Amino acid sequence: MGCHKNMRLTVAIPTFDRNSILRANLELLLPQLDVDCELLILDNCSPTPVAATIEDLLSSHAVNARLVRHPVNIGGNANVLRALELCETEWLWILGDDDAPTPDAIATVRRDVAAHSRCRYFNYATELYDRRSEMCTHGPVEFVTRMDSFSNALFLSTSLFNAPAMRTQLRLAYTYGYSNAPHLIALLAGLGPDDECILSMSRIVRWQRPPLEQRWSMINAALSFPTLLDAPLPPDIRQALGRKLSTAQPPLEGIVRQLLLVACQERDARNAIYYYDQIRARRYAYEHNVGAWLRSKCYRPLFWAPRLSSMLVERVAQLLLGHEAKENRVQDRLSRL
Repeated sequence: MGCHKNMRLTVAIPTFDRNSILRANLELLLPQLDVDCELLILDNCSPTPVAATIEDLLSSHAVNARLVRHPVNIGGNANVLRALELCETEWLWILGDDDAPTPDAIATVRRDVAAHSRCRYFNYATELYDRRSEMCTHGPVEFVTRMDSFSNALFLSTSLFNAPAMRTQLRLAYTYGYSNAPHLIALLAGLGPDDECILSMSRIVRWQRPPLEQRWSMINAALSFPTLLDAPLPPDIRQALGRKLSTAQPPLEGIVRQLLLVACQERDARNAIYYYDQIRARRYAYEHNVGAWLRSKCYRPLFWAPRLSSMLVERVAQLLLGHEAKENRVQDRLSRL
């Protein structure tokens, strides 16, 4: 690694109850770490302590490792921000416990930091988006405007952060943790007008579609992502971010299917109607599509007779989606928080 040796990097892994997959991914990561890397593992009070699963693995590698176990589960978003809070190096890579690093991930980030001395954030390519060229942006407005994939930026493991720049905004990030993207709030609020961000074509992590039981709650995503716009950001950033949000929101028809299932499970449509009204209000505050807004008004009467409506909607979904329609089920709204 030669001239990149002095770049000090923390690889932080927030984790909860994924001990076996965490161990498998550590076996890929540990051989890449050296004296200028620190491994920080944040155990969010897993039922089986992470230390019991990986202690022998860590001791077999000469790495600087800290394993912090929280006495209670503080939620996924807070656990992510604890990585920023406890990071003691200039650079921070927050790696998901279920995401596999590429064999040259550490060498890649060191090379890129050496080549871009003014950069404060790198977003790496994944299978989520076919990035065709590298881009360099300056300041938060240009970064959001030229961001080619909001979903790829939401995917935490693709991001390398300049920790001191973001740490100044840690209070704000904690305040808006419910957005499910507190790292983006810290980034956008912490970027100076001339700070560079790089959208890279290189890859440092492999993305795989998670199994159904580990996916984001569609309802939670539709409620939470728009609260990014509640953060005290300048109006031009908020406007650009609103346009990007519309590309990452779950389809309204999928939301209706999920909420009809909620109404059927609870045998009461009042919660489902509340969520639906909240999602519509948050969505169309920035989407400004009259046709979609009218369509959303037409869906609301479905909740007057949720059991009948759900049967009809599921039948239509089967005709349109085929075998994919079978994957519809309500996710635990707290499972990824």
